[in-house]
Amino acid sequence: MKSLVISSNCSGGGKTTITLGIMKTLINRGFDVQGYKVGPDYIDPVFHSHITKKPPRNLDIFLMGEEGVKAAFSRGKGELGVIEGVMGFYDGRGIDTEGSTAHVARILEAPTVLVISPKAQSATLCAEIKGIMEYEKSDIKGIILNNISESYFKLLKCAIEKNCSVEVLGYVPKDERLKLGSRHLGLIQSSEVEDLDKKIELCSELIEEYVDVDRLIEMFRESPIFQDNFHVKGLGVRIAVAKDKAFSFYYRENLELLEEIGEVVYFSPLHDKRLPENIDLLYRWWISRGFYKRA
Repeated sequence: MKSLVISSNCSGGGKTTITLGIMKTLINRGFDVQGYKVGPDYIDPVFHSHITKKPPRNLDIFLMGEEGVKAAFSRGKGELGVIEGVMGFYDGRGIDTEGSTAHVARILEAPTVLVISPKAQSATLCAEIKGIMEYEKSDIKGIILNNISESYFKLLKCAIEKNCSVEVLGYVPKDERLKLGSRHLGLIQSSEVEDLDKKIELCSELIEEYVDVDRLIEMFRESPIFQDNFHVKGLGVRIAVAKDKAFSFYYRENLELLEEIGEVVYFSPLHDKRLPENIDLLYRWWISRGFYKRA
C-alpha cells in the first residue's frame, strides 16, 4: 500500500473536510482507498468508513504504542492509505511531539501534505510553514490552501513556493455548503450531518477543479511491511458488545481481538430490553464529561 498523511498547522483548519474530499476523489478515479486517523478520535473515522465502505483504522500511539500503530496500519486494505492527522502537525500528548501526527508519519515513513486555511497573511504564513518544515525536518511534500479566493491563492502560491521550497498543490475555495458542524468534542457525528454525501461530492468536485490531483497521487509513497503481533488465542467465550447510535465509539482492533477470543454478539442498549443470553463478558464504550470510558 502507498500512503500519504493529510495534516494541518492547527485544529479547525479544514483538515477533515479536505481529507474526505481527497478520499472521494481517489475513489472516483478508481483507486481502492483505506482511511486512517491519528490519535484517540472516534468521530472522524466514521466519516472515513462512510466513504471507503471499510472499517476505519486509528493510529493512536498513546493507547497502542509505536508497535501497535504499525500493526493497526498493517491491517488496512487497499491501494492508497489516506492518513488524517490530529490537531496541529506536531501536537501530541504534552509539550513535545510524542503521539503527534508528525510522530506517526515518521514511524510509518509516510510523506505529508499540509492543509492550511490562511487569513490576512502572506510573508508571515511563509515563516510559519518554513518553521513547521524545519522544526523536526519532517517530510512535508506539499501544501493545499483552504477556504480562500482565487486571487489570494495566486499571491500565496507565489510567496510559499519562493520562500519555503515546497509545492502548493492548489486550493479549495470558500463555500459555506462544505461545513460539517462541530461541538466541544469535535465534529458532529456523520449520522447527524444532513446531505453528507452531497457535501463530500461537492468537496471532491472542488478538489478535482482546483487541486493538482495527479501530482498529489504521485506524492503517495510505498509503505514498509510491518509486523502484527497483536493476536490472542481463542477462549470459546461469548461476548456481548453494546452497539447502536449511542454506543458506537470503538477501535476496530479491539473488536477484532474480541472476535479472536470468542463469539461476539452485538446488542442495542437503546432498543433491547435485556442483554443477550448466555454471555461470559460484557464490553461497552461510552462518553461521560468529555472522557472516554470502558467497561
